[in-house]
Amino acid sequence: MRSILFVLVLLASIRTRADAVQTFAGACPPGLTKSVVEHAERCVPNPCRANSDCPSGSHCATLRVCRALRDVNGTGWGTNAPSRAVEVELGLTDSNGHCARGEPGARNQCEPIEPTQAFDSVRHEWTGQAHGAGTIAILIALVLLGRRRR
Repeated sequence: MRSILFVLVLLASIRTRADAVQTFAGACPPGLTKSVVEHAERCVPNPCRANSDCPSGSHCATLRVCRALRDVNGTGWGTNAPSRAVEVELGLTDSNGHCARGEPGARNQCEPIEPTQAFDSVRHEWTGQAHGAGTIAILIALVLLGRRRR
Protein backbone atom coordinates (compact mmCIF):
# COMPACT_ATOMS: atom_id res chain seq x y z
CA MET A 1 0.00 0.00 0.00
CA ARG A 2 2.88 2.36 0.81
CA SER A 3 4.36 1.64 -2.63
CA ILE A 4 1.16 2.66 -4.38
CA LEU A 5 0.91 5.82 -2.27
CA PHE A 6 4.54 6.68 -3.07
CA VAL A 7 3.91 6.23 -6.82
CA LEU A 8 0.79 8.41 -6.66
CA VAL A 9 2.64 11.18 -4.81
CA LEU A 10 5.50 10.94 -7.30
CA LEU A 11 3.16 11.15 -10.30
CA ALA A 12 1.27 14.07 -8.77
CA SER A 13 4.52 16.01 -8.36
CA ILE A 14 5.60 15.65 -11.98
CA ARG A 15 4.85 18.74 -14.05
CA THR A 16 4.55 18.41 -17.78
CA ARG A 17 3.93 21.22 -20.16
CA ALA A 18 3.48 20.80 -23.88
CA ASP A 19 4.49 24.39 -24.50
CA ALA A 20 7.66 24.34 -22.41
CA VAL A 21 10.74 25.93 -23.99
CA GLN A 22 14.16 24.34 -23.52
CA THR A 23 16.45 27.23 -22.63
CA PHE A 24 20.07 27.77 -23.66
CA ALA A 25 22.21 29.57 -21.08
CA GLY A 26 25.29 30.10 -23.26
CA ALA A 27 26.30 33.03 -25.43
CA CYS A 28 25.62 33.18 -29.16
CA PRO A 29 28.50 33.90 -31.55
CA PRO A 30 28.71 37.34 -33.21
CA GLY A 31 25.98 37.81 -35.81
CA LEU A 32 23.58 35.31 -34.23
CA THR A 33 20.72 36.03 -31.83
CA LYS A 34 18.84 33.79 -29.41
CA SER A 35 15.44 32.78 -30.74
CA VAL A 36 12.91 30.05 -29.96
CA VAL A 37 12.74 27.41 -32.69
CA GLU A 38 10.69 24.21 -32.25
CA HIS A 39 10.33 24.65 -28.45
CA ALA A 40 14.04 25.30 -27.86
CA GLU A 41 16.22 28.38 -27.65
CA ARG A 42 18.74 28.45 -30.48
CA CYS A 43 21.26 30.89 -31.88
CA VAL A 44 19.85 32.02 -35.23
CA PRO A 45 21.81 34.08 -37.79
CA ASN A 46 20.59 37.67 -38.22
CA PRO A 47 19.41 38.55 -41.74
CA CYS A 48 21.45 41.22 -43.53
CA ARG A 49 21.93 43.03 -46.83
CA ALA A 50 25.43 44.38 -46.18
CA ASN A 51 28.25 44.09 -43.62
CA SER A 52 26.97 47.29 -41.96
CA ASP A 53 23.79 45.37 -40.97
CA CYS A 54 25.83 42.91 -38.88
CA PRO A 55 27.13 43.48 -35.34
CA SER A 56 30.81 43.78 -34.49
CA GLY A 57 32.76 40.56 -35.04
CA SER A 58 30.51 39.35 -37.88
CA HIS A 59 30.03 39.92 -41.60
CA CYS A 60 27.19 39.50 -44.12
CA ALA A 61 27.49 36.21 -46.04
CA THR A 62 25.47 35.23 -49.10
CA LEU A 63 24.34 31.60 -49.08
CA ARG A 64 23.27 29.68 -52.15
CA VAL A 65 20.17 27.77 -51.09
CA CYS A 66 17.53 25.46 -52.58
CA ARG A 67 13.88 26.51 -52.27
CA ALA A 68 10.53 24.97 -53.15
CA LEU A 69 6.84 25.74 -52.73
CA ARG A 70 4.96 23.62 -50.20
CA ASP A 71 1.24 23.54 -49.46
CA VAL A 72 0.53 24.48 -45.87
CA ASN A 73 -2.77 23.34 -44.45
CA GLY A 74 -4.40 26.27 -42.64
CA THR A 75 -6.47 24.14 -40.27
CA GLY A 76 -5.41 23.35 -36.75
CA TRP A 77 -5.03 25.26 -33.51
CA GLY A 78 -8.56 26.55 -33.87
CA THR A 79 -8.21 28.11 -37.32
CA ASN A 80 -10.02 27.19 -40.49
CA ALA A 81 -7.82 29.13 -42.89
CA PRO A 82 -7.51 27.72 -46.41
CA SER A 83 -4.36 25.94 -47.55
CA ARG A 84 -1.73 28.13 -49.13
CA ALA A 85 1.60 27.72 -50.90
CA VAL A 86 4.65 28.78 -48.89
CA GLU A 87 8.25 28.95 -50.10
CA VAL A 88 10.51 26.84 -47.87
CA GLU A 89 14.27 26.45 -47.78
CA LEU A 90 15.42 22.86 -48.35
CA GLY A 91 19.14 23.36 -47.71
CA LEU A 92 22.30 24.57 -49.42
CA THR A 93 23.12 24.05 -53.10
CA ASP A 94 25.99 21.80 -54.15
CA SER A 95 29.38 23.31 -54.99
CA ASN A 96 28.19 23.97 -58.57
CA GLY A 97 25.08 25.86 -57.41
CA HIS A 98 22.67 23.04 -58.31
CA CYS A 99 19.80 21.65 -56.23
CA ALA A 100 18.81 17.98 -56.00
CA ARG A 101 15.30 19.23 -55.12
CA GLY A 102 13.82 22.68 -55.54
CA GLU A 103 15.19 25.74 -57.28
CA PRO A 104 18.40 27.64 -56.50
CA GLY A 105 18.14 30.95 -54.70
CA ALA A 106 20.12 33.12 -52.31
CA ARG A 107 19.85 34.28 -48.71
CA ASN A 108 22.06 36.64 -46.70
CA GLN A 109 22.90 36.16 -43.03
CA CYS A 110 25.39 37.49 -40.50
CA GLU A 111 28.18 35.06 -39.60
CA PRO A 112 31.17 35.26 -37.22
CA ILE A 113 34.40 36.53 -38.76
CA GLU A 114 36.69 34.57 -36.43
CA PRO A 115 36.39 30.76 -36.14
CA THR A 116 34.39 29.58 -33.12
CA GLN A 117 33.23 26.17 -31.90
CA ALA A 118 29.71 27.65 -31.76
CA PHE A 119 29.34 28.10 -35.55
CA ASP A 120 29.86 25.61 -38.39
CA SER A 121 31.26 27.69 -41.26
CA VAL A 122 30.69 24.87 -43.78
CA ARG A 123 27.03 24.25 -42.95
CA HIS A 124 26.53 27.95 -42.05
CA GLU A 125 24.69 27.18 -38.82
CA TRP A 126 24.95 27.15 -35.04
CA THR A 127 26.55 23.99 -33.61
CA GLY A 128 24.59 23.99 -30.35
CA GLN A 129 27.65 25.00 -28.33
CA ALA A 130 28.13 28.24 -26.45
CA HIS A 131 30.39 30.87 -28.01
CA GLY A 132 33.58 31.31 -25.99
CA ALA A 133 32.93 28.20 -23.89
CA GLY A 134 36.29 26.71 -24.88
CA THR A 135 38.13 29.84 -23.73
CA ILE A 136 36.27 29.89 -20.42
CA ALA A 137 37.01 26.20 -19.83
CA ILE A 138 40.73 26.80 -20.48
CA LEU A 139 40.79 29.76 -18.08
CA ILE A 140 39.07 27.74 -15.34
CA ALA A 141 41.55 24.89 -15.86
CA LEU A 142 44.50 27.31 -15.61
CA VAL A 143 43.13 28.82 -12.39
CA LEU A 144 42.63 25.37 -10.88
CA LEU A 145 46.12 24.30 -11.92
CA GLY A 146 47.58 27.46 -10.37
CA ARG A 147 45.85 26.75 -7.06
CA ARG A 148 47.00 23.16 -7.09
CA ARG A 149 50.67 24.11 -7.47
CA ARG A 150 50.66 26.39 -4.43
